[in-house]
Amino acid sequence: MRLFRTLALAMMVALTATMAVPVAAHATPNRYYVDCSGKRAGGGSSASPWNSLAGVNAHGAFTAGDSILLRRGTTCRGRLMPTGSGGPGAPIVLGAWGRGAKPTLAGGGTPDLTGAVQLLNQAYWTIQDLHVTNTGGGTSTQVYRSGVSVRNQDGGALPGIVIQRMTVDHVASAPNELGGSSREWGGITVAAGGVEGDSFPGLMIRNNRVDHVGRTGIAVMNWEFPTTFNRNVRITGNRVSWARGDGIIVFGAQHARIDHNVVANSADEWPCPLCGPITPLTANAGIWPARSSYVQIDHNEVYGMRDLGGDGEAFDSDQSTDHVVFEYNYAHDNAGGGVFFCGSADVTVRFNIFEDNRRSTFVFIGNVPAHNTSIYNNTIYNKDLAITKALRTFNVDKATSPAGRVVFKNNIVFNYSKYSHGWWQWPGKLVTTSANTLVGIHGEGRPHDRRTSRKNPHLRAPGTGGTGFDTLRGYRPTKHHAHRHGVPIPSDATRDFFGNRIDPKHPPRGAAA
Repeated sequence: MRLFRTLALAMMVALTATMAVPVAAHATPNRYYVDCSGKRAGGGSSASPWNSLAGVNAHGAFTAGDSILLRRGTTCRGRLMPTGSGGPGAPIVLGAWGRGAKPTLAGGGTPDLTGAVQLLNQAYWTIQDLHVTNTGGGTSTQVYRSGVSVRNQDGGALPGIVIQRMTVDHVASAPNELGGSSREWGGITVAAGGVEGDSFPGLMIRNNRVDHVGRTGIAVMNWEFPTTFNRNVRITGNRVSWARGDGIIVFGAQHARIDHNVVANSADEWPCPLCGPITPLTANAGIWPARSSYVQIDHNEVYGMRDLGGDGEAFDSDQSTDHVVFEYNYAHDNAGGGVFFCGSADVTVRFNIFEDNRRSTFVFIGNVPAHNTSIYNNTIYNKDLAITKALRTFNVDKATSPAGRVVFKNNIVFNYSKYSHGWWQWPGKLVTTSANTLVGIHGEGRPHDRRTSRKNPHLRAPGTGGTGFDTLRGYRPTKHHAHRHGVPIPSDATRDFFGNRIDPKHPPRGAAA
């Protein structure tokens, strides 16, 4: 996948009204109320709420500790653009009041480069407990927009942004490239980039539900890479389904964690009459970083990814990523495969379960080599698929090595595919294998090291996983069979997929001890 800088100058004009002012705390934070079912335009108090978003937008800068609360069970229409910044320990809260369902904020198809909820150059905000939509121009559109859009252009470091417990659905945004990146628009999107130093340190996106959005479910971008990064970003507990493109992407981050999320049935933009020809820009994956360092991706479930626009894997470590760890994830029924390596370095894939991912479990692209890839202690199961491979490359220049140093060890691979020819397609000659267990059809090019085993590892019921981690009990070893040991692994690997303690000097084979 290829990404290009997209913060168009037009956005500065479109969003001028939301420019932040310096943080100014006051002694008594205020609560402001919005009831869009009200017949009279009040002043924002509990006794006399505003009855439209216009009151919020016209208020001027909110300050540290203030709250803006929309009445539950009501619908407000238009674009919400509050201004001002909170402070450490006193964020401005945009949320809900009363009883009933989350209040709905219906953007109705906001202008190009905007969101239904929109912040620009603002710090210390908590956005929570709202239902946001932003349709317009039909399901296909030639406008970039998001449900929730938080942006930083020439704002410096903007800490304290929390987006939680939101429901964002039915957002129509351009799925194709219109001179900018369609990936940074969709459901919940946070983007920084105007001058060096623009960033969102400590950004938190948690426990949100994102459905039927285009193009990306959750996107966190920093276009000032490699001079500036979003540091200590966490994306946790979210569910993204039926995104037209990517599920969750992080671009330009350091020390980020993406954990306990579900991405389902996404990369759904094709067929797409407005998207143009399939190119690297049309490809999508479930969860992936690019141009980022020290990213931990753990305890996520990804399934139902499509590949008609290209790629379609559950996970991807894309260009200029390094020190990325994929662990304790469950990927199943993805058309493109399990994990894609594209221009990455020092990536580790360990203690994951992969079931019925078509085309290949591990994918390397030859013309954008990956370097120093470690794949160990995973359990892989493919049953009766027409074509499936454990590991493959494509677009390979035969005159060069497409990848540098791949270690493949301690994995359990079940293969019951109909075709075995070319099943193991190693990326170049720098592959080291050790202590893998291969069951079923072994295929041409399979590992041949002296510790390779073809003996049944005696798992309880491999291949019976469904939707959810609670369906994976069949991947535990049976108690009455001794589990074969693998070769030593790094000392920081102390737990298996199910959380059992292991000895890294004498680890099991596969994801479970």
